[in-house]
Amino acid sequence: MILHPIDLSAPEILALAAGRKRQHRVPLLDGTSQARDFFDAKTSRRALFDQATVIDREGGLVHCGLAVPYLHQDGHVETRDSVVLWPRWMVGDCLWGREAWSARSSGEGPRNLEYAARLDGQRQSCRRWQSRRTMPRTASRITLGIARVTLERLQSITHESILAEGIEAFSQELGRFASHPLVHHRAHLRGLTTLREAFAAQWCALRHRGRCGANCSWLRNDWVWVLHLRDVKVCESPEALAP
Repeated sequence: MILHPIDLSAPEILALAAGRKRQHRVPLLDGTSQARDFFDAKTSRRALFDQATVIDREGGLVHCGLAVPYLHQDGHVETRDSVVLWPRWMVGDCLWGREAWSARSSGEGPRNLEYAARLDGQRQSCRRWQSRRTMPRTASRITLGIARVTLERLQSITHESILAEGIEAFSQELGRFASHPLVHHRAHLRGLTTLREAFAAQWCALRHRGRCGANCSWLRNDWVWVLHLRDVKVCESPEALAP
């Protein structure tokens, strides 16, 4: 079993705590370290993700991969030796959540920690939160088990999967957490009538700060890893996670 960090927003944490979030989507390249090395700008290879195919595996710790053909600088398309991208996670691995956080004092114990996402639903006082990427493992109060990892296009998400992403929790909690990106892009939410539109709006807000331009991964219909979660634990403090 390997522990991996994962960045979570306040509404996602609420959805996890309420038991509504059972899936988590991650952009393909964010979950595949070798892709950045192989398709580096310094090389002559250009990935042809539109021609990529999914490799399914039955059983085992890795369920799928993506075979990506690439274009050489001379215009030759390489399909026989396509690059196969595998997820950085395996079944049985665990995730520990990183979130906006702060220390109440100069002390170094779990009791001195505060989190922007309060599980009681109360609004936190306005203060300067530290970036989730600065959170050490010892400050995390969230652990998630991985039951399965699948691969799909972003817009292939089904109604059931949107619910499993906790989208209902996002709409219910909107406006109660100042750290939630959608709060700062209310115009982006006007006219939404379906769960699919709501999911697209929250994806763009979390991944693109609400700017759904030509470079938006939702509009490009990018590949994403789908993490199917189990053994979700969200506590008030890290010490509550101790066995």
